[in-house]
Amino acid sequence: MLRSAGFAALMLFVLTGNPSAVFGQTSEAPIVRVEEDWVAYIRNPDENVAAPQLVHVISPLKHLDGPYGLIEFNHRSQPSFQEGGFQVQSWQGDDPYDHRTSAETNLLDSNYDKLTYTIAMETDGSQLKFTLKDGRSRSWGRFAHSGVTAVAPAVGSDLRDYSPDFSAAKTTVNVGAHRAEIVYMKAARYYSSEGLVREDLTPRVLHRYLELIQFVSLEEYEANADYFNIDITEAP
Repeated sequence: MLRSAGFAALMLFVLTGNPSAVFGQTSEAPIVRVEEDWVAYIRNPDENVAAPQLVHVISPLKHLDGPYGLIEFNHRSQPSFQEGGFQVQSWQGDDPYDHRTSAETNLLDSNYDKLTYTIAMETDGSQLKFTLKDGRSRSWGRFAHSGVTAVAPAVGSDLRDYSPDFSAAKTTVNVGAHRAEIVYMKAARYYSSEGLVREDLTPRVLHRYLELIQFVSLEEYEANADYFNIDITEAP
C-alpha cells in the first residue's frame, strides 16, 4: 500500500529520534500532577473486529499492586465489553474502582488516522485523578476536549515515584497491533502546586509494526534486532 513521503519521513524520524532532551531544573517541591502527550498512527482499522485496541496504563508507583489508571481506545471493557469509543478506568490492584465512558462510541474507521491526546494523573493527597484530554483524530474529530476523569484513593501527596518509562512499558496494542503503524509518548511533564517543574521530551516508542523496518538500514537492523522485532497480537 502506498503511503505519502511525509508520513514515511515522519516514521523514520520517530524511529531514529533525536537525543533526549529534558528541560527545567529538579525541584524539591512535591509533584502533584504529571501529563503524558501521546501520538498513535493507525494504518487501517478494521470495524468488523474493533481493531486496533489500544490500552494505556499510568501509575503513581512503578507497579500495579496499588492504584493506577487504565485508558482504552476503540473499546470499553467496564462493566462489560463494548466496541468503539474510549474509556478511562481506575483500578486498585486487580480490582476495578471507577470508570468513565466517552460520549463518542464510534469505531475508528479512517485509514492513516492520527490520534493525539494527553493522559494526566493528579493527586490532592486523598484522591488520585486519571484524565484523558485534548484528543484529536480523523475518525472522531476532537474528543475528551474538556477531560474525562476516573478517580481512586491516593497513596500520598507526591507523585515523585511516577515513571514515564513504566507507562510506556505497560501500554499495549492488545488486538490488531499490525493495524497500528506506531504508538509513542512524545513528552512527559511534571507539575508542582506552583506550576510546571520540568518537561521530558524523550520519545518513548512502545509499539511499531514490523513493516517499519523497511525504513531502517540493514546494519542498524542487525545491530538492534530485538528493538525492531516485537511480539504482536493479530486480529482475525
